[in-house]
Amino acid sequence: MARRHDFNAKKTTSERYLIVGDVVVNSTGEGTLGRVGIVKYLLEPTVVDTHVTILRPNLEINNNYFWFNIALRENENEIENLAEGSTGQAELKREYLSDFKILEPAREVQNKFGDLVTSIIHKVGLVEKEQPVLKELSDVCLQRISKV
Repeated sequence: MARRHDFNAKKTTSERYLIVGDVVVNSTGEGTLGRVGIVKYLLEPTVVDTHVTILRPNLEINNNYFWFNIALRENENEIENLAEGSTGQAELKREYLSDFKILEPAREVQNKFGDLVTSIIHKVGLVEKEQPVLKELSDVCLQRISKV
């Protein structure tokens, strides 16, 4: 979960600022713990709350390859199984995520994969940004139709 933050009222560390391409993991909550996503766009400076962990690969790993490797290898279930605590209060410790291992092919292979999915991720981000505008237009159209 990302949120608006009043930077003048409360200072926050730079590690909590999201960057386009960040991989984020929901680290608390029944039913959502272990969900993985990628930050496709940011409309303004954004920080994560304490229920989200930001994963950033080292420089040897292509970011899009990194995200797909974590999110699409059924790793969400594996990540969820790393959680500790009782049902409804389970929490994923950051240390466990930093120890999480992924397959690391040659950088050239990662980059080719990353190049293939970059345009897909970009298009998904554009659609997500357009959704609120389309919803608003839909509501206006429905209101006008109902008055006819």
